[in-house]
This record gives sequence, C-alpha cells and structure tokens, in this order.
Amino acid sequence: MKLTKRLNYTLVVSVLLAYTVDSGAQSLDLQECYRKAENLSPIKQQEVYIQSIQELNDEIATNRYLPDVSVKGSATYQSDVFQLPFELPSTPTPEIPKDQYQLTLNLTQNIYSGGAIKAAQEIQQAVSAVKSSELSVSLYQIRSVINELYFGILSLQNAESIYREVLKELSNRERSIQSAVNNGVLLPTANHQIKKEQLKTQQALNAAVLRKQALLKVLSDWIGEPLSVADQLSLPDFAKAPENEIHRPELDVFTNKSNQIAASKNQVKSQLRPKIMAFANVGYGSPNALNFFETSWSSYYMIGGRVEWKVWDWTSSNKQQQVLRLNEEIVQSEMENFTRNVRNELIKQQTEVDILQQAIITDEELLTLQEEITSTASAQLDQGTITAIEYLTERNNLTQNQLKLAQDQINLAKAQVEQLTISGNMP
Repeated sequence: MKLTKRLNYTLVVSVLLAYTVDSGAQSLDLQECYRKAENLSPIKQQEVYIQSIQELNDEIATNRYLPDVSVKGSATYQSDVFQLPFELPSTPTPEIPKDQYQLTLNLTQNIYSGGAIKAAQEIQQAVSAVKSSELSVSLYQIRSVINELYFGILSLQNAESIYREVLKELSNRERSIQSAVNNGVLLPTANHQIKKEQLKTQQALNAAVLRKQALLKVLSDWIGEPLSVADQLSLPDFAKAPENEIHRPELDVFTNKSNQIAASKNQVKSQLRPKIMAFANVGYGSPNALNFFETSWSSYYMIGGRVEWKVWDWTSSNKQQQVLRLNEEIVQSEMENFTRNVRNELIKQQTEVDILQQAIITDEELLTLQEEITSTASAQLDQGTITAIEYLTERNNLTQNQLKLAQDQINLAKAQVEQLTISGNMP
C-alpha cells in the first residue's frame, strides 16, 4: 500500500524519537507475525496428522493389488452323509464319516477390479485434500486476529511518540513562560496551566503505554516470542492486487469437494464393471473335501479363475449418480455464494479505503493550518498578548490534528491490508 510522504515521515520519525533510547529493540513486520502465529497454532499440527493419514490410506489402497490370504478351519458333525444307493460287487464302498474336519489356506489375487481400487484411492486423496484445505481456512482466520493486534499496537505506538513530543515542547515552553513570569510579562498562573497540561499529557502517555503493553503481551502469546515496549512494528507495504482476483483458501475447499464427488462417481461406475480374479485353495482334512471317499486325513488343492459381474442393481447406481450430481450442484452454489459475498465485502472495503484517503488529504490541510495558528499563538504568548490558556488551547488542537492524521494513516494501511486479506491476496 502506498501511503503519502507525510505518513512515512510521521511514522518513521516518531518511532525513531520514541525508541532510539533502546538500541536492542527488534523490528517486527506483519507477515512475520502471520507466519509465527500460524506455525505456533495447535491447528498447524494437524497438517502432520492429515499427511500421515493420507500416506496410510495410500498404503491400504495399494495393498488391494496384493493377493488376499486367509486361513479357514471347521469341525462339524452332520446327521447324514452322501452314500451310493447301491453296492458295487466285489468292491467295498467307503463310509463317509459324519464328523468332518477341514483346514484350508485360501489365496485370491485381483486381476481386474473394474477401476474400483483406483477410484477408492482417488476418494481418499480427495478427502485428505479437503481436510488440508479446511485446515488452511482455519489458519487463515488467524490473520484477522493478528491484524487487530498489530494495527492496535501501531496506533498506540504513534500516539505515544506524539505525546512524548508534546511533553518535550511543553517542557521547553515551561522554561520560557517562567522567564516571562519573572519579567512580569505573564501572570504566575501561566506556570500552573503549563504544569496542568503536562500532567494531562503524561496521563494520556501512560495510558497509551499500558494499553500497548497489554496488546504486546497478547501478540507475544500468539507468535510465541517475547515482545517489549521498545520493539518496533513497521507498516506493511504491499502492492494492491486487482479487485477481481480472489484467492481465498475457501475456494480450494470447494474445488477439492468437487474432486471428491468426481472420484465417488468413478467408484459408482466401477460397481457395474466385471471383476476378474484368480484363486488357489490348499487344504488338509478328513474326509478329503474334493474326494469324499478318501476318509483318512489327506491334503488337496484347487486353482482357478473367477469372474464377477453385477449386471443389474435395480437402478441403484443411477440413483447414486443422481445424488452425487445434486451434491455437486450444492458445492457449486456454495462457491458462487461465497464468491459473491467476498466481492460485496471488497466493494465495502474499497469504499472505506476511498473515505480514508480523502480524510487524510483533509487532515494534512487542517494540520498545516493548525501548525500556523499554533506558531502564531506561541509568538503571541512570548509577547504577552494572549494568555497561556489560549496558547494551550491551540496546542491541544495541534495535538488532536496530529493524532487524527496518524490514526487515519494507520487506519488506511489497516483497511488496505484487510482488503488484501478479504480477497486472499495478502502475501
């Protein structure tokens, strides 16, 4: 944001005047506060969890390409068993036992899943992307808190420097008034009026310092770094982005939700595609599961292929597709509504920027006029043509003009930062 030359002069000079006494003061900018606050937030830790979950889900989905291995065992007793309805001459017919025992090792290898495994991977990736983008939204909201704290401290920082300058001038003025009182040019009450004004200014200075200390403690807690009253906060200086560009993290949430729905559509389609798999079974039991007439304990095996194809699901897949399309429309409408609200907020914020820019022009003109009035009043006080109260009235007006200009300049910087924050273009 480009501020006027007078703004840069006022802020830089005031900070230097207020804090040159402490050469160990550190400098802090808004972006650095953003970064530290986001990294310190407990929410930030969820990035690691989301990434770990995604890696585990990828491994789970990849394992579906590997063969399934299972072991089954059974022990049964049945009331009837198979037997021939006749007897073979000269050949004894083995009797199948009614108590049977089987132990099998089963292996199934997927050959073609109809795209079901890939669709499941895409869904898990989309779910992780949605959670990650929602996390970014939560972290982005921290910036609004930092903005309030940062610019609140800047306002108090500049008020403090202005009050210090006023005290310095009043101290100089006190000596000249004392000289005038001694020479009989002014009444002795003039000294009391100056001291009274010094006390009022010191009171305002103390309040500004205490409020700034309180905000610094809160900001320190947010960024996880100790801050002192001597630390300097600098005004941000970013180029204003075009108003029609919106890069809010919420848009990534909508995009990732749409991707998740698209992956779900592919999964529904895969349900109606054929599945091809190979299998192998190795068993040991009594009787032999493949040859009932072998009643002793023996081993056996079977290998082969299998095809599964759901050719009719009573239009369930079509209804699922309709549900997904409706969900897609909901996401699209939410994104359009969000974008419209952001654009409306940008219009309001631009109006606030325009108002402040015009106010600063008027503030500068008023300050110039008041400086001349105060200078004249100062000369008149030295000559004894006006009272100390009349001079102090004009000096107070000058202080108020200085405070008003400084506050409007900071408010302008804050409004421009909020404009970039609303549009998502804040670096």
